[in-house]
Amino acid sequence: RDPDDNGVIDNDEVTVWDAYEHYTKMMTKEQFHVDTDRIRHAWKGDWNHFNNGQNGAVFSTDDTHFMYIPNGTTRLEAVFSATEWKSDTMQVGALQLSIDLGEDGSNDAQGFGSRNQDTWYYDLDVSETHWGKWCEFDITGNAVTMIGFLEDQEFFEASISYNVDVVLTLDLSVDRVIEFDQRPDFYSDLDPTTPSDDWDDSFSGKLSFVRVTYNQSRVIGLYDPAIEVNRGSEGLFQGMGDLFVKYPAQMAFFALFIVLVAISLGWWIRSTRFEPPLELVTVFDAELVD
Repeated sequence: RDPDDNGVIDNDEVTVWDAYEHYTKMMTKEQFHVDTDRIRHAWKGDWNHFNNGQNGAVFSTDDTHFMYIPNGTTRLEAVFSATEWKSDTMQVGALQLSIDLGEDGSNDAQGFGSRNQDTWYYDLDVSETHWGKWCEFDITGNAVTMIGFLEDQEFFEASISYNVDVVLTLDLSVDRVIEFDQRPDFYSDLDPTTPSDDWDDSFSGKLSFVRVTYNQSRVIGLYDPAIEVNRGSEGLFQGMGDLFVKYPAQMAFFALFIVLVAISLGWWIRSTRFEPPLELVTVFDAELVD
């Protein structure tokens, strides 16, 4: 909008949609290899149940989350930790993680979890029937607040914060490429993580990702060649002229202010200058008389 960088917008017609068009031109699909056989994603949330004290209705938040199961996945490990006890409202709860491989409506984690204090650990086998599909995660259980009604008699809330961390292990006996369209709702992306204990150097380069990438190297190609701008006296006066055209009232006031400052400065310099008084001296010629 201001190609000559003089502070005055020259191209008012340029909008945010033009910037978005440049942005989309810089998005490319890139394929890169990773030296690992495991991928993961983690997320966090709050499980909430709102109890209406007037009619007994219960409102709950949606904690559904989805993760894509790429081809070659053989194992799913999930860690679920929740803060089920709150002393201020005397809250107590018992939550678990529901895992539905293939979105067939069944809880495949039922009976496969083990608990240690406030953390659940799940270790599931993944078959070829689940490849290329989404795995649905949800939070199940109950909680109660003993004195929650003291804060709000109509809606007293049971709220439990939680964290979920899921790791997938892949079979790299053949090359695997992970590429899929993201879901627009409650999805988890996949990122490489540390290799498993079964990792072998022969697997190096066999797992790769194909992703949409913000390619900054394409920025230069989107702009015209740079134009050298004359910043000498002609450019200065031209810029001043543009300012007077665009902002006549403001620039007139500014010019008057500059003139007043110059006059005041000149008067102050003149009044403070020291000039000694002139002294009239009469000179007589004299002769030396013997």
